[in-house]
Order: sequence, then C-alpha cells, then structure tokens
Amino acid sequence: MHASLPKLFINLPIKIRSTTAVASLAALLLAACGGGGPDGKVDTVAPTVAISHNAGSTPATGPLTVTFTFSEDVGSSFTAEGILTTGATAAPLVKVDATRYTLLLTPMSNTKGAATVGVTGNRFKDLANNWNTAAASLQLNYDTTPVVTATSGNTGTCLTTSTLNCLDLEPNTTTSIVPFGGLTATFAADPANAANRVAQLVKRPGNQVWAGATLGEPSMLTVSPVKMGASKVLTLRVYAPAAGETLMLKLENKASNNTLFVTAEAKTTKAGAWETLSFDFDNPTEGTNYNFDTTYDMVSVFPHYGQAVASTTTFYIDELKLKSEERLTGWNLVWSDEFVVDGLPDSSKWGYDTARNKLWWFNGEQQYYSNARTQNSVVSGGTLKIIARKETPPAVGDSGGQQYTSARLITRDKQLFTYGYFEVRAKLPCGLGTWPAIWLLGTPESQWPKYGEIDIMEQKGYSAADKKVVSGYLHHAGGSVGAETTVADACTRFHNYQLTWTADKIVIGVDNRNYSEYVNPKDGNFDNWPYSGPQFLILNLAMGGNLGGPIPAGFVSDQMEVDYVRVYQK
Repeated sequence: MHASLPKLFINLPIKIRSTTAVASLAALLLAACGGGGPDGKVDTVAPTVAISHNAGSTPATGPLTVTFTFSEDVGSSFTAEGILTTGATAAPLVKVDATRYTLLLTPMSNTKGAATVGVTGNRFKDLANNWNTAAASLQLNYDTTPVVTATSGNTGTCLTTSTLNCLDLEPNTTTSIVPFGGLTATFAADPANAANRVAQLVKRPGNQVWAGATLGEPSMLTVSPVKMGASKVLTLRVYAPAAGETLMLKLENKASNNTLFVTAEAKTTKAGAWETLSFDFDNPTEGTNYNFDTTYDMVSVFPHYGQAVASTTTFYIDELKLKSEERLTGWNLVWSDEFVVDGLPDSSKWGYDTARNKLWWFNGEQQYYSNARTQNSVVSGGTLKIIARKETPPAVGDSGGQQYTSARLITRDKQLFTYGYFEVRAKLPCGLGTWPAIWLLGTPESQWPKYGEIDIMEQKGYSAADKKVVSGYLHHAGGSVGAETTVADACTRFHNYQLTWTADKIVIGVDNRNYSEYVNPKDGNFDNWPYSGPQFLILNLAMGGNLGGPIPAGFVSDQMEVDYVRVYQK
C-alpha cells in the first residue's frame, strides 16, 4: 500500500512543530492509504444496501428489474455470486453507477408463487475496506399463469393422438362408472361449462370412509393397461368443494383378483374451480407386491379419502390421464444407462476424472476421486452407487494426502451432448459434509466458465435442512443464474432430476416440476449464452468444500444412488 503514496510524502523534509501538525499529517497519510474520509476521520462504518423492484404492489406477471442501492461506493466488490435468489432466475448483474446495480429477474413461467432476492453479510465492501455486516432481502409475489377466460374439466388433450391412454368422460365415449361404499356416482354437466360432461361423485354422512368409484369399460371395468416402467405420474382433472381435500387413486391388476395394486394420494388447492392433480405412483401410499413391471388395468377414485363427511360433499372429475408423457412428445431416447449389470459402471459409457487428485480439487473439496474402484463406484441391484468413504486413498501415486475417497464419473471422451431432455433418477446422501452433483460441463473445461456449466442437481451439506433442498444453476462468463427448491425426502426416496436444454432456453426441474429457467438472451454475447456447444455429463459425490461444508468427525461413509440416466433429443 505504501509504495503507492503520493509524491508529496517522498523525500520532502518537514519539521513537525506541534501536535496539530502531527494530527494533520497522520490524517493526510491515512486518507492517502484509503483509510479515512475527506475530513481526515477513520471510516469504520459498514456499507448497507437496500433492495427494490419495479413491479409495484401487484404480483409480477413477467420479468422485472431489481435495484440494489448502496449507502456508499462499493467499487467492484459486489458481484452476482453475492446474490441469493429463489423462485426466479436472474440475468447478469449490471452496474449503473458507484452506488447502484440492477438485476433482471424472471419468475418461473406458468405458475404462481413468491420469489426472494437477498444479500447476506460480508458480500461487498466500501473503499475503506469495511465489509457489510447487515443482510438485506426482498420478497415479491408473481403470477405468470396464462389468463384464461373460462375453466373447464375438459382441456381437449384427451382428443390428441399423443395421449391414447387418457380416459375422457364425453358422451361419445364408452366409459362407465361404478360406485362402492355408499358413494353416489353419475355423469353430469360440468359446473363450469354445461356443454362438457364429467363424472359427479357425491359422498354423504354414513358412507364408508373408503367410499369411491371404479372407472372403465362397461363389460369388464378395465382401462387401457398402464405399465409404470416408463411413466409413474397419473393426472386427473378435479373440481372440489374446498382446498385441502384428499383424493386417492388406486390401480389394480384384474387378473390377480386385485391382489396386485398400488395407491397414491393428492390434495386439492382450489375450491369451486377445476385443477389438475398429479398422483405420483413412484411414491405410493400403499401397495401389495408393488413393482413397475406389473400391468394395471383397473382404476378407482376415492374422494375425501380416509374420513367421513359431516354433510353432503360433491366432487367432479374429468380427464384421467393414464400416461403422463406429454413432456416427452417429439423427443427420442438417444443415450441411457439403466445400470442392470453388476460390477463397475459400463466402461463404454463412463470414464473417471482423477486429474486433480495430487493438487486437490477445487472449491476446498476434501475427497480423492478413485479410478475404477468398486469401493467407490459400483452397480448392484439395478442401481449405481457412488460411495464416499473416510479412508486412506489407494497407493497408486496420485494422492494429495486426502482422508476421504469417492468417485467422479464422466462421459467425456465417450459421449458429448448438445441440447436434449435429461432425466436422472437418484437418491441423495443424508450425511452432513456431503456434496452430490449431477451436471454438465462445456469443453475444454480448463477454460471454465467460458464454455458453460449446467448443474441439473446440487445439494449442500451444512445442515439437516440442506438435505431437504436441491438447486439447479448455470455458470458462464457473464454470471451465474439459478434457483433452489425443496425436496423434503431427497435423501430417503428416489426423485427424477430433469433438464430441458434447447437453443432458446434451459429449464431445470424435479419430478416434472420446473423451478429454474434461463432464457437465451440472444444478444450475440457468447459470455451470456455459451450453451450452443457440446458438454459432457458428470455424476460425482464430493466431500466438504464450499457447498459440502464441515465434515463431521464421525463420518464413515455415505452414497448417492442412481436408478437410471436417460437422454432424449429431437
């Protein structure tokens, strides 16, 4: 610092004759070093920031501008990495002047919710090197659902050729409905559109708590066979009297005399309005000898399931979709690994990244990545296990002295991808200190982040709460964008982590629920969209580091388990 003092203080003989002169000289020296204000006093006041937006008091219906206004000049210390966002994606940060930055925030499309923007402590500093101590945050509501003038039980999608396994209730169909447990079930006019026919289910006091109705063809009460190996989510249009009503769907195999069955439940969110409920049979509420190879050909609906009603309660239902694969319409499977052969992962599809072992890995990570070692990566029982262990790395000459081993599987030199729909079904580790990731990296990776990084799934490991949250982010030279979402049982159940990557945008989701989106700005700036080139897929389990956090002293081992990896392209 002193090497850059003004020439005023170099080789200038000065006689100090008073304490005032000493104080003045000290203040001038301090100011020259950036430690004082114009009045000569030491600046010890931490800078602050206020966050505002231009959406007004109404919910945002599209992109909006967020402004960060600082109490003083913060130089170049404030960066996109210092901003936390949820429920929306953010464009690159723009500096307006010495005390103002703006950020274009884009809420998730076709949904309602709340987005937050925040800045924690120690994220920016003033010219006197005082770091901010106070955090700041802003929550804003958004509604990006399309404006609909009328809502009906019939969306018209049952009439398309892409949804052959859709049970419609129009008069020109042969669907029948048979009630049980005291329920009354008839066909009736849609309460929101009299021209549409729907099923009316009426539950009264005295009916069984399990009262319901079976849908199907009149002769056998069967439906088009459903095999859950490809799709595990069924949807049903529901018009309920209140929000919070529990409905259950039950699928049965008729040939087994109904001994093979599976059930799933969903809750309504609207009262007196149509909505589409999703029933996730990947997480069934009940089942006998349940497996995805069973063919189910009977379906029953249970309104207000599990409880008696205090008064007559009426539900309407329509459009039971026996396959929920519309999201894959037009996509073709081009690459996959179902992990069916026990032993090491398929070497024709996967390699191992061990390049940084000797030098240690980035981000403060503590693991050693092994090469083709079943203790760290193994296929068994139909799934891939990537296992992190506390142990001395194998003596192969590339260790940096780490105390933990794991694996980092990559498709580089095997398969590169440009665009596609990616789905990885995985169960994440519960242990603190673990940092699992499913991601794509542009090549050459040595020039990161120039060619981009797409994080389909990452999970922190600082606390038990972190293990109920996953994130999906993109990193490129122009900045980082992304969001987090809650997956409460991410480490105890399998979930589908998904990426839709096209020339126009990148969307990240979990279990068919999108939560992170980045639209191609198409501004000709490669730094803002390097996602037109090839990337390779990575599955890894890191230990510690920026996202993994402190590793507990008692850690022994933990794993990320992967059911399958599938890549579709158009």
